[in-house]
Amino acid sequence: MRTVNPEVEDVLKLLREAKVAEAMKLADKVEDRREMAVKLTEFAGTLDWMKEKSHAAGVMLIKAIQLHPEYALAHYNLGVALTDIDLAKNSKSNVEAAEREYELTIKFDPDFAPAHYNLALLYYFTGRIAEARGEYAKAVQIDPSRFKSRELGVILENAPASR
Repeated sequence: MRTVNPEVEDVLKLLREAKVAEAMKLADKVEDRREMAVKLTEFAGTLDWMKEKSHAAGVMLIKAIQLHPEYALAHYNLGVALTDIDLAKNSKSNVEAAEREYELTIKFDPDFAPAHYNLALLYYFTGRIAEARGEYAKAVQIDPSRFKSRELGVILENAPASR
């Protein structure tokens, strides 16, 4: 098992101490930008799932993307954070930003089925039924055991072509 780079560990230590601003500055100085991006994404995911510090998680994900712009999981997690129900119902720009993040996820990892699924949901809720069906079909094709039986498939099957 590979140990964490000491520079990366210093950033993670600051994050565990809730010194986010200081950690983000130090993250810029880490030589292994990809490893730093991965660890920031992991840490942000933990915070977001715990719903304790979702803004801090967003900051970490943005930093991860700055450090490693082609890191699909960071884009995906940022898309998820942006489509948080409280944010999405209040901000069209968050939905549009989330859509861009899911599209970037797919650009960097075309087989990332959850990104196709979440993009299908965004398309559905913004009235783009044909696009939603296309993304849902891609998610099912990539990972049928995970997505074939989802409610979204039934909804899309019965939805008019556009709303």
